[in-house]
Parts: sequence; C-alpha cells; structure tokens
Amino acid sequence: MNKEINRDLVADLARLARRYPPEDWDAILRWIEDDTRRQQLSSLLCQLSIVSKRVTPPGKREKRPQSIGRLLEEMRSTEPAKAELLRDLHRRLLTRELLPTPASLREFIEIAGLESSNTQKREQATNQLIRQLASLQYDDIEKALEVASTGPRDLGKEYERWVALILGRNSGGRPPDKA
Repeated sequence: MNKEINRDLVADLARLARRYPPEDWDAILRWIEDDTRRQQLSSLLCQLSIVSKRVTPPGKREKRPQSIGRLLEEMRSTEPAKAELLRDLHRRLLTRELLPTPASLREFIEIAGLESSNTQKREQATNQLIRQLASLQYDDIEKALEVASTGPRDLGKEYERWVALILGRNSGGRPPDKA
C-alpha cells in the first residue's frame, strides 16, 4: 500500500467495512469502475478534504475533564488514603449529607480558598470541587474539611465581638484598663 495514505484513515475504513455486508462494497466497486462516477467520487473526496480543514483536529479539541471515578481510581495506586477520603467526600456531597445547599457549597469553596464554580448545576460544582481538592496535599484537604465541619458561622456573635474590639471593650462590656 502507498505510504502516503494515512494508516488511521485506512483503519477507519476497515471499521466501516465491518459495518456493511460484502454486497454493499461490491456495489461500490462496480460503481467506481465507470469513469464518470469515479470522477464524482474524486470530487466528493476533494470536498471532504476541504471540510476536514475547517474542522478542529482531534488533538486540538478542548478535552473533557477526567471523570471523578477515573481520577480517584488512578489516585488510589499512589495515594490510597487521599483517594478514599475524596471518594467518601464525593459520595457525601452528592447525597447532600455534607454541604446540602448550593449556598453552603459555595461558602465552603470560598472559605477553603478554592476557585469558585461558575456552573449552576450542583453535581458539576461538586465535581469541580473534588478535582480542586485532588490537587492538594492530604493534610491541606483535611484542614479544608475541618472548616466545613465547624458548621455555619454565627454572624451575630461575630459582629458583636468585632464591635466590642473596635470600640475597645472587653467581654465584660467595660472599656479595657489602661496601663
């Protein structure tokens, strides 16, 4: 066979050959024996070439992110504890056992200092969170989870403490002693 022919193209044609019965291939062979039809086939192949130039080559396409299952499976061989932690976290997030509301999920991402999700879908935001956590060290993941486990903040009490601090009051409500 001519070395100028792309082997992948020939392989794709072979895959097509399995999909169609021999009679269909024989019909094509008889069809291209006619000079006029062979010219039409040549024109068709020329048009396909033009179209393929407009299409993004397979290597240049934006790749889809790796599935969480595959990511964690690959991680299991090198970091089994981290993979198990993230697998459990992923399951608990999807079942809404942890961070049940979109607001709590966004708050956790913000507090943990991770990149916020630009998606409206909870499952996609959860997957993005797991991918980001997977890039962290095990200890850093544990620290981020500790933040989430403390529960919602009591902003009223925090506000009172800030007011007291700003106004120079101690916890007893009196101004601090001056030295």
